Amino acid sequence: SEAMFAIMSTMAQEESRHISENVRWTFQKKMQEGYDFLTTTRFLGYDRDPETGGLKINEEEAEVVRLIFDMYINGITQRCIAETLMEHGYKTSLGSPIWNPKKVQIILINEKYAGDCLLHKEYNDYSTGSRRVITNRGEKDSYYVKDGHPAIISREVWDKACALRKE
Repeated sequence: SEAMFAIMSTMAQEESRHISENVRWTFQKKMQEGYDFLTTTRFLGYDRDPETGGLKINEEEAEVVRLIFDMYINGITQRCIAETLMEHGYKTSLGSPIWNPKKVQIILINEKYAGDCLLHKEYNDYSTGSRRVITNRGEKDSYYVKDGHPAIISREVWDKACALRKE
């Protein structure tokens, strides 16, 4: 009975690995085709359109995103932007009134606000037995989808913000 259990266990593990590889291959193929894997749960400025399944701009939240970019390209620091947002009562993507420079930075470096999307920025690793999210630094292929959804900020504003960050 132990031998039979070992054989069945090995077969189940092999089938699980095979299913995992198929799912991974499917995601890889969809990324190559530019399929949109964006979530809107914690994504300031966008909602999921229930009719099309695509992204639509949430104008109330998009106003905050535009304000952040406008202030930044006009030379205002991330700390001052965060303080200004709190003073005016703007909320984060989670509905919190607390802003900090890191939250502002996350918005400023997110290409999605220009209508683009970098797919496979992170990946899951289960080699230790539990799930770890790892930043993709070239270990896996990534794909850049340009103009894949409506942009909140113009390409010109995005390019200026990128140039300022590089300085």
